[in-house]
Amino acid sequence: MRGFVRPTSRSWTVTDVTVPGGFPDDIPADLFTAFDAYERAILANDLDALDAAFAPGEGTIRADGAGLLVGHDAISAFRVTRGGVAPRTIERLEYRPLGPDIALLVAESRFHGGGRGIQTQVWQRIDGQWLITAAHVPPRTPAFDRSIWRSVGDPLWQGAWEGPLAGLTVAVKDLFALT
Repeated sequence: MRGFVRPTSRSWTVTDVTVPGGFPDDIPADLFTAFDAYERAILANDLDALDAAFAPGEGTIRADGAGLLVGHDAISAFRVTRGGVAPRTIERLEYRPLGPDIALLVAESRFHGGGRGIQTQVWQRIDGQWLITAAHVPPRTPAFDRSIWRSVGDPLWQGAWEGPLAGLTVAVKDLFALT
């Protein structure tokens, strides 16, 4: 099972991969433990653990590219039909305290099959337990299609500094018919 090991330095371990600089030193240990449990649950598609990670009630929200879900029951019903999350590695986690018992976490991930993702979560300590009260998961960026691109980069090539194409990002294949 994938998960995190709380480090003693500014890095964390996801399975056997160490990511330097990816771990905020000031995140409370119990919040990090809750985030770790959530990540383990989402990778295992453990629906009971995912339900337990979100705050109960009608005030909890989750949004993604398909829309907004309001209320714990709506979020739980969505998960049953979704099926799990593709294998990924969390490469960076940003922590911002919003108050004594509320925090913002933003995680950046790399999907093992290609592409990157971001998740933004508001965690609130309710009855001594950290729970997600709001989550936003934008659609992940797709991996570059290696059957089209021989040279992969982002951007593929720096656009013109001056002239009519300044600031535009175009590929040569878009300008000329390649045979």
